Amino acid sequence: MNENGENDIRNGYASIGGKRTPFAERVINDRIKITLPEEYEHMEKRHIKAKYPGFKSKDAVVLTSKDTTVNFMFDFKEGTVLQGELEEVRDQLLGILEEAQPSLVFLDKSTIEGEGLKVAYFEIVTPSLDKAMYNFMYFFATEENLVVASFSCYDDEKDDWRLVMRQIAGSITACGI
Repeated sequence: MNENGENDIRNGYASIGGKRTPFAERVINDRIKITLPEEYEHMEKRHIKAKYPGFKSKDAVVLTSKDTTVNFMFDFKEGTVLQGELEEVRDQLLGILEEAQPSLVFLDKSTIEGEGLKVAYFEIVTPSLDKAMYNFMYFFATEENLVVASFSCYDDEKDDWRLVMRQIAGSITACGI
């Protein structure tokens, strides 16, 4: 973040791709509140199936940019996970991905004590057909669900998003908190 708070989403905006992007609190599936770009829209189920062909969850929500190159996905898994188990869930998925995609580049992993929920995350860069993709995968637990969430954009845009994604992850609260 620079001195004037330009990339602090609590100010209602961040500089992404050289332009001012408005942020606002959004409610996802009536279960969580999270600060996200306000112009991003729900991706239609048919587009979710095309973009994520191996993905089968009925409860998944994907919010996307107008050009569909920047995506936020939230998958509400059945059952609960204790707060202390989030790092284990994160590390297991990271291990599976590293084994399945040896060419992925690991950037970071950590835990954020957010406004309402503890969030475990990792950051990786994965190869793609046209451009490498930056992925910020994060995990948190509500009273009812383990939520597996992800953010993706082209790798050449990651410098604009890395700090912002930590702020987004820290903004998550369960509805009712």
